Amino acid sequence: MVFTYESTDDYSAVCTFVTGEGTRGEKTHNVAHTTETAVIASVNGDPRQTKGQSQFTGFNLAGFGDVTEAGVIPVVGEPCPGNEGHDGLWTAATLVSSTGGLYANGHLLTVTPVVAPAPVVAG
Repeated sequence: MVFTYESTDDYSAVCTFVTGEGTRGEKTHNVAHTTETAVIASVNGDPRQTKGQSQFTGFNLAGFGDVTEAGVIPVVGEPCPGNEGHDGLWTAATLVSSTGGLYANGHLLTVTPVVAPAPVVAG
């Protein structure tokens, strides 16, 4: 089983530039930055034997491995893309959304909360 932690941050960012005619321009971009981190895991088995097989009891997640990133995080004051000779600077950047989580073999694992029963109060 392969575990990864994946996240995507979406930004709304404004690039300010000067056109060839010397006019100031602004363009808002939707910018995505994704990160995938390998999770080091090993199978945990119970030593009890059932028909010669160990009982599977889960996984031990033991840390992080390689990180792969795609996209850039827009930073105010840093260069932003433009037409040749018209590069500009990011003048605003807002994080719009952030999604992600722990994946097993490419499937997002969801957390189901366990609700403890209410204590019985003798009265």
